[in-house]
Amino acid sequence: MTNAEILTTVKLLLSIADTSQDAIINYYILALERRIINICGLSSFPTELADLVVDIIVKKMKDDITDGLESINMGDTNIKVKSNPKNIIGYLEENMSELESFMFVEVI
Repeated sequence: MTNAEILTTVKLLLSIADTSQDAIINYYILALERRIINICGLSSFPTELADLVVDIIVKKMKDDITDGLESINMGDTNIKVKSNPKNIIGYLEENMSELESFMFVEVI
């Protein structure tokens, strides 16, 4: 999946019809790709991880839309809790297990 396809997929999943969010989505794509390359010790981004990049960006942008608010219902009571917003790398760190098979291991 190319970066343009990742952008299109993210916009489709978030129902974004215009280009107003393209710059931030493209930033997230490049930031995640660079971080994955660095973490795994690779020379290029493995396209097999494109779906992970899409999932992380969608989750981050949905959390940004709700401003970190989470609703908890207890009987007739509804409690809204605001969590600390994560940066895009925080979402990647939650998914480190998916990167393990791509990590470069140096044999001495």
